[in-house]
Amino acid sequence: MIGVKKRPLGKVGRKEIIKFDSFILSDEEKAGSMRAKSSQNCDCTDGKISHGIALKPYKTASGTELYIGAVSDVRMLFPLYASDALGNSVEDIFVLYQLDGKGYGRRYLNENSAWNTPSEYLLETAGVYALKPDGGVVSLLFNKSGCKYRNMEGFYISRGYRKSRGMACYCQNRVFVASGDREITYSDPAEPTEITKAENDGGAILRPLDGDVIVELLAKEDCVYVFYRHSIVKIEVTGEPKGFRVRPLGYTGGEIYGKTAVVCGAWIVFLAADGIYRFDGEKAERICKWMQVKVSTENPTFGRGRYLSNALISYTDEQGNLCTVAIEPEKKDGYFLAPLKGLTECNGRTFCVLMNKIMQVDEENRTSISVSCSFTSTEMDFGDKEKKTLKSVRLKGEGSVLLRVYCDTKTIGKELTFVNGEASFSPMLRGKKFSFGFTLGKNSCVEGLEAEVSFWAVK
Repeated sequence: MIGVKKRPLGKVGRKEIIKFDSFILSDEEKAGSMRAKSSQNCDCTDGKISHGIALKPYKTASGTELYIGAVSDVRMLFPLYASDALGNSVEDIFVLYQLDGKGYGRRYLNENSAWNTPSEYLLETAGVYALKPDGGVVSLLFNKSGCKYRNMEGFYISRGYRKSRGMACYCQNRVFVASGDREITYSDPAEPTEITKAENDGGAILRPLDGDVIVELLAKEDCVYVFYRHSIVKIEVTGEPKGFRVRPLGYTGGEIYGKTAVVCGAWIVFLAADGIYRFDGEKAERICKWMQVKVSTENPTFGRGRYLSNALISYTDEQGNLCTVAIEPEKKDGYFLAPLKGLTECNGRTFCVLMNKIMQVDEENRTSISVSCSFTSTEMDFGDKEKKTLKSVRLKGEGSVLLRVYCDTKTIGKELTFVNGEASFSPMLRGKKFSFGFTLGKNSCVEGLEAEVSFWAVK
């Protein structure tokens, strides 16, 4: 039986207090813990039910919140940020989406306070920020049709990167781009927009790896990690013009989905065909097996981001539904979120679309309720298959919570406010099996629950 029994109460029948001092999302049975049947945006990694990710509206330089309209398949949100050596800056946000089987891209032009006309775009597109020699920043977009970049003067087409694919990263003052199935091209530090200038210390790295193909490039500290479908290669960037150390790493897991790989503290987290992995730069370990992530094999859509110590991953499941998970690699735990469209991580910022509005991860205001937090427990019979009465429920926590008690076919709910860390409710429900549902208010958490139960059959 899940829960901890305390001493019997009273002399009529048999009464007990069942205590739950923690809440868990995994499928393991743990004494004294209430286990979730379903949850959304609940972070239970410390045993409490608390809000997971918090979001805030993305705003333009003029303070405008942006809507993208009824576009169902947003693939990428990339702020085209640029600055000069004096600290002046501009930013236009780029949206990549699919409509009627085709890819389209459009930008919100701050100077005109409007979206520009959509243009056809390849869905395999990558965005990178690069530092110029004078200290300014330029944004670059890469795909097979070439490279476009945003600087202080405007949005331009680069004549370099003629063979680029939608995979790129920036490391040690160089832009690295997948320019073929097995080839990586890198720029000269002084020419991030013109990778073809090999005479200025640009060049290429070719790693055949028995016909395997590159699915992502990711920079972490002074290394570039090349993710192939079935292997990982580490490139140590020394700072010398062509001083790279390249070596394959041992990886034996399932096929890697490159567009899910994201740096999260000391780890890189990614999704593969057989589950979620954390990677320390040398070895990959499968974690969160209980989450049973199953990816569509027909038309998968992926996204990645970061929130505090959590990696965020979006994917299309086997039923064609968009799903989003938050993974805490250090604790090897995680939780499910509301589906976040267009989940994109850009130079430390994470963006998505929720209710057709462009949103940004809010790490400062963690109690934002822009994404609802709910937890529904598994059914419990409290160790007795016969009917019993749930007389009262006492909660420990902070803020407020909508508590629902489910008993067989009956449901009772009540809004509770914690006073001195406690709140109580007397449902007086009689039945065989019970479960609990929690929807948290702002600035709220639930730390524990005590249920007073009367068993009518004396044993």
